Amino acid sequence: MQGVLTLDALSALPSLSLNAVVPKNFDYTPKANSEEDPSGDDPSTSLLSGYALVKGTSFYSIGVSLSGLMSGIRSEFGIMFSRLALDLRIGGTLGVLGLTYWVSGAWNSSDQRTGVDANINSSAEGVALAVKYVQFFPFCSLALIC
Repeated sequence: MQGVLTLDALSALPSLSLNAVVPKNFDYTPKANSEEDPSGDDPSTSLLSGYALVKGTSFYSIGVSLSGLMSGIRSEFGIMFSRLALDLRIGGTLGVLGLTYWVSGAWNSSDQRTGVDANINSSAEGVALAVKYVQFFPFCSLALIC
């Protein structure tokens, strides 16, 4: 279990949040579940074998956030597949203004130069979809200039 304390005092709406996070590694590959050392090719080394989806880290968190009218109790569940560099999350906040929930996914390339994030948020104000694509250009000092 890990505790996470976040203080944002410099923004227009200061906030304080305290979360307890419980991560758990999982490995359901046949190699991890058997006592024997299998001979031959290791199918878990191929991304297309399906074994990339049976090894990773899951977590859940619960916490409280103090941020004016956005204050509330927050809970989140996520799963990260390290071989695919894929992070999927679902969570919600029960706050002063009602229930807010979200679903998000993120993928980053192995060299951390490319990434895609997608978030769907739903609240009393409506539903919002945000998609972000990040590309790093090593030959430029500022990506906006290229």
